[in-house]
Amino acid sequence: ICLGYPLGASSVTVTRGVVSNVQMKDLSLRNWNDENLLLAVQIDAAINPGNSGGPVFSYKTLEVVGVAFAGRRDASGTGFIIPVPVIELFLHAFERSKKTYFAPLPMLGVSTQDLVNPSLRRLCFGGSMPPSRDGILVTDVTRGGCADKAGLLPGDVLVRIDGAPISEKGDVLFRGHERLDWVYKVTSK
Repeated sequence: ICLGYPLGASSVTVTRGVVSNVQMKDLSLRNWNDENLLLAVQIDAAINPGNSGGPVFSYKTLEVVGVAFAGRRDASGTGFIIPVPVIELFLHAFERSKKTYFAPLPMLGVSTQDLVNPSLRRLCFGGSMPPSRDGILVTDVTRGGCADKAGLLPGDVLVRIDGAPISEKGDVLFRGHERLDWVYKVTSK
């Protein structure tokens, strides 16, 4: 359930819909890089001009689950919400820095490639197929970044992050039954 004051309305309006996708998205709208991705929820409720910033409630629990963020002009009835964990991340960053802009997020400073290709996978694991299908290839490490300081090198294979296995496609388990890009584990810290 989304609440807001769309342009031209004289009172609060209500739209409702269902979650149609949970994904990692650059919410800054600046496309800084692939590691500045945050959790975003796509909904099929209309978010009209002026509704952005309004609360979004769970229909079942009536708890606030996020803030209406943006609609798509090219797709009727499609919008995004910024979920509560991302809002909390921003508030903590603001409390520390007192800056009103959302600074670049924590990032490891690596570029990766999935390992779904069996030949590449074999090559990365010393010529034989590993017992699990976990792991992504590190293709580049930013000098001076966190990964560099930790000793990560191009050619290394990341198989876990924060205790969670990273699949050969580069995703991790989310909410017990969904999958998100592994960067979620970095930016949610």
